[in-house]
Parts: sequence; C-alpha cells; structure tokens
Amino acid sequence: MNRFRVWLGSPQGALVYAGYSAGPCVLSPSLRGLELVDDADAVTRTYGSRPVWDGLALLDEAFVPHYRSPGHPETAAIELVVARYRAEGIAYRALRDGQVLLVNGPETGIV
Repeated sequence: MNRFRVWLGSPQGALVYAGYSAGPCVLSPSLRGLELVDDADAVTRTYGSRPVWDGLALLDEAFVPHYRSPGHPETAAIELVVARYRAEGIAYRALRDGQVLLVNGPETGIV
C-alpha cells in the first residue's frame, strides 16, 4: 500500500502529525478542488449536512496526494486538481506516492 506521511514539528518537537492520502489534505487552508477527486455530495447523502471546506490551515498551501503516481486510481483526477490550482493561482504542494513532506519550523522539504 502506498502511503503519504506528513510530519509537522516545531524545533522543540512539539507537534508530530502523520497521515496519508486525504489525511494530509486537511492540513491545507481549504479542501476546495478535491471535489474533482471525491464526491462531495456523499457527505450530504451520508450525514445530512453540507461538506466543510475549511482545512486546518497548518500548511500554507493546498496538499495534493497521488500526483503522477502510476497505478493509483485517482492520479488522473489529481491532474485536474493541479490544473485547477494552477489556473486559479492557488499555491499547492503535490506529492507522488511514497514521498514524504517534512515541516520543521520554517523549513519544508520533500523526501
């Protein structure tokens, strides 16, 4: 199974978060755009309420999983998300399956 991991931490190691696929997406300022991948109406059908589009805003940009990940069923839809973000000038970070986003204070990197 391909997984994403996201760790957010202060220099003192105060916060560590690990997630994969949709898990890191909630760290973004907004979940808008991801409805191109997942059926947002399923929230209303299942829970009787509208989707919450606000993310936790722990990242400054949108998080895009499964980018150009051969064999993953959502890769083609993710290309549409990236195209939308580019067209709308939305900052984003796209990761392929197996990559890790590390955030340590002001430093950010993909490994």
